Amino acid sequence: MELKRILARDTRSANEKAMQLYGNDVLVISTQQVGDQTELIVAIDEPSFQEFKTPWPWPRSVHAKLVQRLARAGARLIVFDVIFADPGRPEEDELLVKALQEAGNVILGETFDVV
Repeated sequence: MELKRILARDTRSANEKAMQLYGNDVLVISTQQVGDQTELIVAIDEPSFQEFKTPWPWPRSVHAKLVQRLARAGARLIVFDVIFADPGRPEEDELLVKALQEAGNVILGETFDVV
């Protein structure tokens, strides 16, 4: 799946564009006005898993490439709602660490226990 920044004149138009790009099962998790346009945040969905043909968790290099593409596209903030709890392959982990450091604007999810 190619990532696209979806901007439109209003929320309805932005949702229609998202459905055209990703299909009717697209999961829009946020809409926000950016100047005179609407920006959407789109979640990874089941067709994403099918298209990559790779079981979850995806290699960290996939997430690293995503961070690099978003940073090059001028993302002001990149937020992962993904927990990278278990170590991956060392070379994959290094690619992700490098991408996160170079971007400098990434927030990662974290888990904690309430006692």
